[in-house]
Order: sequence, then C-alpha cells, then structure tokens
Amino acid sequence: MSNVGQILITGCYRSGTSYLTQLLDNHPKISAEMHLTNFMSYYWGKFDDISKFKNYSKLVNEAELNIKKRWDRSLNANHIIIQLREEPVVTYDLIYNLMMEDLTVQTQHEYWAEKSQLVWRQIPEFVRNFEKGKSILVLRDPRSVVASFKKHTYHPEPAYLSSIFNMLDLFQRAIIYKEILPRSSFFIVKYEQIVKNRQKKLSDLTKYLHLSAENYKINEHEWKDTKGNDWVNNTAFGSDNFDPGKAVDRWKYNLEDWEVALTQSILCDYMIEFGYKPHNSVQLSDQQLENLRSDVEFNKFYENWIYREKGIQKFPANPLKEENWAENNES
Repeated sequence: MSNVGQILITGCYRSGTSYLTQLLDNHPKISAEMHLTNFMSYYWGKFDDISKFKNYSKLVNEAELNIKKRWDRSLNANHIIIQLREEPVVTYDLIYNLMMEDLTVQTQHEYWAEKSQLVWRQIPEFVRNFEKGKSILVLRDPRSVVASFKKHTYHPEPAYLSSIFNMLDLFQRAIIYKEILPRSSFFIVKYEQIVKNRQKKLSDLTKYLHLSAENYKINEHEWKDTKGNDWVNNTAFGSDNFDPGKAVDRWKYNLEDWEVALTQSILCDYMIEFGYKPHNSVQLSDQQLENLRSDVEFNKFYENWIYREKGIQKFPANPLKEENWAENNES
C-alpha cells in the first residue's frame, strides 16, 4: 500500500458532513470526495471470499459502472485488477485504497478522504484495517438534524423522524469509540464548533492529521467543490446567502413543540453528554404518540428504543437502489 493516508468522514445525514468535507478538500494535502465510492456501505464485506479473483474483479467492475453512472467519473477497473493480481493477498482495504487513489490522489496529496453517511458502525473496522487510517465523526444538534431532514426528504411523514433513532445510535457509538479507539485514529467534531470557530477547529483537525494549517482557505467563498467548481451550499432551507452560523438555531423556528419534545425524550441524556442543552417544550400527547406508532416503521424503531435502548443506522430507503440516489447524496 502507498504512503498516502486514508480518512473516513461520516455522520448522520443533514449533519454538516458535506461542509466539513469541503473544508478538508481545500487543504492542499487532502483530496476529499463525497460518497464517490461509498465503499464502506456498498462493498466492504459483501464480496467474500474477497481474495478470489472472481469476487474482487466483480467488485471493481461493479464499482466502475456505478461511479460512471452516478457521478460521471472514470475508474480504471482494468488497471486496478491488474494491480490486485500481483498482490499475494487481496483485501477490502487494499481495493478501497487503490480505487480512491485512482480516482483522486495526485502527487501533492498526503491523504484521500471520503465522506460517506451512516457508516459510523464501520469506523472500528476502517481504522483497524488501514495502518494510516483516520476517522472523523461529525455530530450535530439532533433537533437541527430532524428539522433539516424534515424539510429535505421526499419520503412521507413520519419517515423524517427516523433521524432521531439514527442520532441515538450515533451518540451511543461515539461514547464507546471515545473509550476503545486510539485518539490517533478517531476524532469527533461538532458541526456547531466548526461554524462558530472555524479557525480553532481547523487547527484541531490539522493537528490530528499531522498537517500544517498555513495558507489554508477557510473562507467558503473561496472554496472549490470536489469537482473544481465554485462551491455551492446544499442547505435544505434554500438560502442564497448561506450563513452556517444561523443554521445552528434554525430548528427553533422549523420544528413544532411536539417534535422537539419527542427528540428530547429519546435523546436528552446524550444531548447533555455532548453539550446540547434541552429546550422546554410542550410534551408529546398520548394521542400524538399513538398516531405516530400506527406507522409500522416508526413503531419498530420506537420499540427498539423502548425495549432495547437501541438506535439504527439506516436510510428511509435502500441507498443501493438507483431511484434513491438523489436523496442519499445530501449531507
């Protein structure tokens, strides 16, 4: 494997992972992409025995087709397969690294990074398999996540409330990872900290990655996106003049009291743990809860919390299906 390091950026949808990815991509030593391969979600562990030619060649060829169809980017599958045939043992991390280097890495880069949503459960495996692997978990006030996903998603209500149970699992894993993963390979960043003090968090991030923060473009008006074009925000609220700072409290004006109450009733302890102050709100009525629980999917998530104290890592729709790609592109 080359000397280039690897970075996995993940979090819940609508949590600011795209914003962080743009921030990192504008560092001259990092080539950062947004769900370009979605390798940890789409391919990792799904082509066993991966050491066999028929399996790893199938993976790489399938990835080539998906990347071309979805992003109009060209992966040199034949070249990668030739390289793999020369390896004594083929592993998922080797394939992932070769794909990302083929797609993104130039001579000046010390890292490639990929933002892929809803793969925080795979963080331990990522950092265990990549000797130089770094993981960044993005947290955000769950009320903001709910408000943004409610505004953004095309799925009928109450599908947007699945974000509460995703944030439950994310918070639970974040607490565990802080204890079991080395600080050299696991980093938590809160969206609110990035937008309120970008210079400070940039300093923390570059220190974590052992990079210099000098001559780093931190003004988003100077940013280029991962395709080299002027960066355009993807806020769910349609503002032409994007103010990430205002996004911190936007939930206060875009959620009803019962939505705030539901979110806090499930996540209150975790919110306090990570510095998100609960807000006084009208409690959810028995009738409102009964109406929500009449939805089969919501009720399944709710009971999983009530009886098992467990969350989820799941999109409202299968991200592997092409018809669902549009929604799963969003941060």
